[in-house]
Amino acid sequence: MQGIYDAQIEIYQKWITNKEFKSEIRFRFIGDKKLLPSEYQKVINDLEERTKNNKKHQCNILVAYNGQWEMVEAAKRAFNQKEKLNVNNYYQFLDIQTPIDIVIRTGFEKRFSGCPLY
Repeated sequence: MQGIYDAQIEIYQKWITNKEFKSEIRFRFIGDKKLLPSEYQKVINDLEERTKNNKKHQCNILVAYNGQWEMVEAAKRAFNQKEKLNVNNYYQFLDIQTPIDIVIRTGFEKRFSGCPLY
């Protein structure tokens, strides 16, 4: 698994210095980041921070992600904002706010469970 982390860290570091990305693509990493190695957390936080004001494109990358985790986090956000969560407003509390265009699995598992529930 460390090899996958190392390869991703190397790519993300290249993206940080990519001039085209700096002005056009906003990167967001969605998932329970505290489960990830500290070096990985550092580079993804840096990439998010450096691209947070980019508006032309958005790239959501799911890391340590589970659809059930996202639903629980959405419920916590609704509760903290004292909102009643229902079928009409749940979407505003999710981390994934845009349609999913492509999914690439880098893990060794061949199943798709835990992916976004909608």
